[in-house]
Amino acid sequence: MRYKGRLGLVLIAFSLLIAGMIGIFTSGGSNDATQKISTSLQTKSSNVGPKEVNATDSTKKVVGYYGGWGAYSGYEAEDIKASKLTHLNYAFAKVSESGTIQIGDPEVDSKNFQQLQHLKKDNPTLKTLISVGGWSYSENFSDAAATPSAREKFAKSAVSFIQKHGFDGVDIDWEYPVSGGAPNNKHRSEDKENFTLLIKETRSQLDVLEQKTGEKYVLTIAGAAGTGFLKNTEMDKLATHLDFINLMTYDINGQWYQKTGHNAPLFTSSGNPPNKWSADDTVKVYVEAGVPEDKLILGVPFYGRKYDAVTPLNNGLHQPFIVDGGSLTYDNLEKRYINQNGYERHLDPETKVPYLWNGTSSFISYEDPESIGFKTEYIHNEGLGGAMIWELSHDRNGKLLEALYTGLMAE
Repeated sequence: MRYKGRLGLVLIAFSLLIAGMIGIFTSGGSNDATQKISTSLQTKSSNVGPKEVNATDSTKKVVGYYGGWGAYSGYEAEDIKASKLTHLNYAFAKVSESGTIQIGDPEVDSKNFQQLQHLKKDNPTLKTLISVGGWSYSENFSDAAATPSAREKFAKSAVSFIQKHGFDGVDIDWEYPVSGGAPNNKHRSEDKENFTLLIKETRSQLDVLEQKTGEKYVLTIAGAAGTGFLKNTEMDKLATHLDFINLMTYDINGQWYQKTGHNAPLFTSSGNPPNKWSADDTVKVYVEAGVPEDKLILGVPFYGRKYDAVTPLNNGLHQPFIVDGGSLTYDNLEKRYINQNGYERHLDPETKVPYLWNGTSSFISYEDPESIGFKTEYIHNEGLGGAMIWELSHDRNGKLLEALYTGLMAE
């Protein structure tokens, strides 16, 4: 899930619409993958220390999204721990009514763009991408993709944008073709084919720029974690034009359902979650749709979800609740919740993610270094291209980023 916001912005504005965004999920999972991780990573995640190696020395990608609105709360682009990243996606630019890419927030974006250039000087192999769209700025994608002339106009504006602001590529975050997304989004049944044509034209224009400059320009998309998104795209064709796909393997369960559940389960639970789906299921359906494993980047959330007035059974897991407690950054979780103020940490042995229960009525689903260790091991075992982070400002001390970086650097 992607959103635009400022200080204090939360995900509530679109939580009620999230089921349409995620799409229709199917059940499944990989017991073999679960067993491999259970055996090899029980102690590894807590024992491995940081390595003196830059993330860009690895064949795995570490893709971090940075929301420019973080600057309003004191976390600017220059604060990003860029040595732990291979790619940094700046969220978000918007698609204008005329079908061109424009700055999303003039108050902070230009300053942040300048700071990104300083990060690149200190980290010469870091690739920066402008991420276009997201939940708030996808309204005009359908028009931009509708005709050959519109697609050419969009693609040329992408080239102009990255040249002007010093980016190394473009990340298209269309939420979503054909159906779903924010209420004001435009949709066409032809979006399915037009999305492919838009990506193809953008790749073509980037190739022209590459011939002029001798530089390699990156083109990626963000992909939803449900089968509905795959039904509305030609994923096998898209993959041929893309460097990789960032899987939004989070918000799989949330306050839009009637029971508590894990935000980003690695594997499917045999219990009774509100949504019987997982990151592993997502990977499997993308591979079945024709995407090579090494072009899949597994999304990892640096935030959790809180439920209140929960039925006090099974430590609050998969139980009815009354109050939406909202989303919580990992920084906030560390300061106030993890093993403090009555909250006790539990690890779900099936899904490989932790949760907090205060013993009476409050349940929190989140990620921690151990669960990230399970996910990096999964990435290695399944031959995926790497991991993606939503979102860097949620982990300002870098504890989760360090765990992700360490796991992906491990041989």
